[in-house]
Order: sequence, then C-alpha cells, then structure tokens
Amino acid sequence: MRGATDYIRDILSVLGSEPIAGYLAPQVYGLLEAGTVDGTIWPYEAMRIFNLGEQANYHTEMYFFVSVLGLFINAEALNSLPEDLRALVNDMSGPGVALSAATEWDKEEQRGRGNVIELGNTIIMPTPEERSTWREVAKSLIDERLNELSQSGMNAEQQYRELLQTATSLATE
Repeated sequence: MRGATDYIRDILSVLGSEPIAGYLAPQVYGLLEAGTVDGTIWPYEAMRIFNLGEQANYHTEMYFFVSVLGLFINAEALNSLPEDLRALVNDMSGPGVALSAATEWDKEEQRGRGNVIELGNTIIMPTPEERSTWREVAKSLIDERLNELSQSGMNAEQQYRELLQTATSLATE
C-alpha cells in the first residue's frame, strides 16, 4: 500500500500492510495500473482529481485520522506588512474562514465519492466491530506519538483530547 506520510505508513504497518514510500501523487495511477501497489490511502476528492477510481475498484471507508491543514504567519511578519495587506490577511483568516474552507472541502469529498460510485466501484463500510478493532490496533501508535511529543515539552495528551473534541463536534454539525 502506498502511504503518503510516515504516520500513514505506520498505521498501514500495524494493520498488517506492507507500506511503501517515495512515490508522488501523480505516480500513483501508474503504480496501481502496473500492480506495483495494491492500494493507497487517499481522500475521495484526490481520487477524482488523479482518476484513481479507474484503477482502484474497491474503497474502504475508514475515517481513522484527521488531517489538519493550516496557514500560519508569525506576528512579526504580519506586523511588517503594509496595512492593506495585513487587513487582507486578517480578513481571510480565523475560524469563520476555516469553517468555510472545510465546508468546501467536504463538498469536494462528496463529488469524489460520487465519482467512484459513477464508475461502478464498490464502497466497503466496515462494521462497528471492525472499526473498533482497527482503532485498538492503531492505539499503540497514538500512544507512542503522544509520548514523543510530551517528551519534547508539549502537553500532547491535552491537545489530543481537544483535537478529538473539536473533530467530533464538527463531524456532528
């Protein structure tokens, strides 16, 4: 299985897969076509963009990680901008803009999911028991990462709980 990040490859590994690294997104279509990899972990929107539904006929919906995207600027750099640009950055920042971007991302995800359905692909929905088993297996990775982050001085447990709470509340809205 092709995994884009160390964390995804670690999850694949503890779930029993043989993860591979070193391939860029545009290469995945050819990897699947040639049989070099049996699968990959991708959001549906990216599956649509890269036409992967033509090669990957089965899709397992297992939401077992949250991807956080952000654009950051330090205060010194922000304050060094001319007032009009600083105002633009401030107007295009914050929770409202983030929620709007997330809403659009979700719409893209649904378009991508619709695309694989249109192609006649099969979507596999793991049972609650299967999801629970996968999460339990992956828990060792979470604990390991939280421990690493805590050793660097971060309050990782608290931040992790807050992230889970935020993700859960947004998923139910």
